[in-house]
Amino acid sequence: MKKNRIVAAAVLSVLALAPLSALAETEASRETSATVKNTQMAEDRPEVRIGKLKSYLRGPNKEITGVVLTDGTTAQLPADIAKKVYRYTQTGSMVMITGTGEPASFKARAITVNGTQYNIPAETRAN
Repeated sequence: MKKNRIVAAAVLSVLALAPLSALAETEASRETSATVKNTQMAEDRPEVRIGKLKSYLRGPNKEITGVVLTDGTTAQLPADIAKKVYRYTQTGSMVMITGTGEPASFKARAITVNGTQYNIPAETRAN
């Protein structure tokens, strides 16, 4: 009889601990998931680049497709925004670009020229 009680107690203790181990695994999974999300958010966190306009990027038909700043930041722009930037700037104009990525291929989310900000819709941003 005593042996049955010991076995029953052992089974109950294992059953009692099982939810705790599952909870610990769930917490570890959440922490890993949060770390991945935070890393992705950091990569997607916009930066601001402010500088003087060095030159314009041009397409095969000489149309304006983007800008190059004196610090080397290069940003592709949608055609309609590129036309406005060209119309309202000249070489040496101060420009502020908000976006992500490396300077050589900066993915612009917005560009500010002469106090006017032009937002670039997500579906038209350079990849």
